[in-house]
Amino acid sequence: MTPNVGRASVAALFFLAALGTQLGAHTAAQDSRAVARGVESYTVSDGGVLFGEPVWKVEARLPGTGRTVKAKDDENLWELAKRVGQDVYVILHHNEDIDSPKDLDEGDSVFVPDHYGSRLEYLIGKNSYMPLKETSWDHKGRIYEQYEYRKLNLSPGLTDKDFDPDNEEYDF
Repeated sequence: MTPNVGRASVAALFFLAALGTQLGAHTAAQDSRAVARGVESYTVSDGGVLFGEPVWKVEARLPGTGRTVKAKDDENLWELAKRVGQDVYVILHHNEDIDSPKDLDEGDSVFVPDHYGSRLEYLIGKNSYMPLKETSWDHKGRIYEQYEYRKLNLSPGLTDKDFDPDNEEYDF
């Protein structure tokens, strides 16, 4: 049986998972907007053991909805993505007839998905509370991205000097 968990608890777990990658962070931001609209379902269940650590499996399902927009005169996909508020690579992935971000003509119809993907799965370590694996699927059920973090060092011995922008070792 998969227990349903309150949105606040899941948001906290997605926040932890988002610390793992910039793309994860983008995904978490997309998810928070969808939670506000009440269109997602989240589940948290026991995920077994991964890399020797017991894990929770946090899964989100999102609708494969979106809208079609028309390209404006002299607009490339980067500009269109900025105008509509979606990541250019997400748009490119969902429009197989567009070969490159420069491959747009005025009036071209472009599908802009509402969400990053239709299914997201995070495996969160029960001991470390860190994301150990992230998988995202697109609206057609294809894996869009997958990341694994096998050897996380949670105590690398950082000092205040490591966060000092004047640290000469950074050679800025």
